[in-house]
Amino acid sequence: MHDASWTILAVTIALHQRPDGARLTTLAGAVDKVTSRTVQSALRRLSELGLVERYGQRHPHYRLVQPHPAVPEFVALALRLPEPEQALSVVVRSSPAVWYAAAADDEFMIVQFDDAPEPAMAKLQQAIEIMGARGRPMPRVVRFPRAEFLRLLRVAIGFRVKALALAPIKGHLIARPAELDEPVVADGTAGDEVIDVLDAPD
Repeated sequence: MHDASWTILAVTIALHQRPDGARLTTLAGAVDKVTSRTVQSALRRLSELGLVERYGQRHPHYRLVQPHPAVPEFVALALRLPEPEQALSVVVRSSPAVWYAAAADDEFMIVQFDDAPEPAMAKLQQAIEIMGARGRPMPRVVRFPRAEFLRLLRVAIGFRVKALALAPIKGHLIARPAELDEPVVADGTAGDEVIDVLDAPD
């Protein structure tokens, strides 16, 4: 898929996860591996189509126009046209409900904030359902609350090994030296704050 076309679809996916709007830097981070200028071009094209609006002067934000008869169909197209792994990667990077995410060829692991807002959780679930509609093959999606994920990292060696083997999409798991035998979590949603899982609250 052409980079410009993919960016338009990816920006649409990201804005679907953030109905209250998002800044350019947030959208560029969600799309990944494209420049802010490319994202700006996609926003301009979506605005010309009447699907996206800009608001705020000092700190401009962008959001999908609601209500708009074409927005639901365009969001569904954006989620279904790319490979599921591509679309799902944008979903988890842009979702305010997701604290950490990683993937292998056939599996996505999604860790959600324990206090994630219900609207954000609903948008995440909706995106996954749209992608998997009509019997489309999908990677296996496993989801954990943050507290349960950190607990499993502490107590389940097999789970820890598997989690460390997955490729990070949002945030990072970092293996400490063998003599310390404890991984840490770098939370990409909080400025790569490093959290020792032993000290994380239950």
